[in-house]
Amino acid sequence: MRAKDILNLLKDVKEPTTGESIIDLGLVEGVVVKDEIVVYVNFLKAMPGCKACVPLAYLIVGAIVREIERAFEKTGMKYRIVEVGTFRRK
Repeated sequence: MRAKDILNLLKDVKEPTTGESIIDLGLVEGVVVKDEIVVYVNFLKAMPGCKACVPLAYLIVGAIVREIERAFEKTGMKYRIVEVGTFRRK
């Protein structure tokens, strides 16, 4: 399986508040396929801007992760989801 195949698979994963593909929204910043699939996701792009919305943000991220996991179950490969946005936040 190639990175391009994984990106096509993830096009069906929707961001729950907008219903748009996480690929089209730019949440997936990279995919590496070797012995396992590693997907680099920037969840900050899906987070509501207000601090009072933090509990909602966790629900959104959880829903996205569950959908990514469902997509990967079909591949039979090991996978990791790496959140990259928090490492860039200053």
